[in-house]
Amino acid sequence: MSVLIVSEWAPGAGMSAESYWRLTDDMDLRENLPEGCEYHISGSSDEGGAILSEVWTSQEAFQTFLENKLGPASAAAGVPGPTKVSVLPLIRHF
Repeated sequence: MSVLIVSEWAPGAGMSAESYWRLTDDMDLRENLPEGCEYHISGSSDEGGAILSEVWTSQEAFQTFLENKLGPASAAAGVPGPTKVSVLPLIRHF
């Protein structure tokens, strides 16, 4: 079942536009989505925090990406994990 993953960083929590693009480039994802990711958008909150929203084919696909690629790349770049993560099952998307 596809899921929506919403990751949020509080203002000053270490996810800036610069760190976002550095991680994106480090993982060679500027022009591509990772396997299992169907849709990705990123932005900022009114207070200056960061918000990423992604549709994944399954929570397991996201977890695999997190453990094998995103986690190690974030640790190497010194970017902390999100302040809050929501996983929402999707009924429909297209």
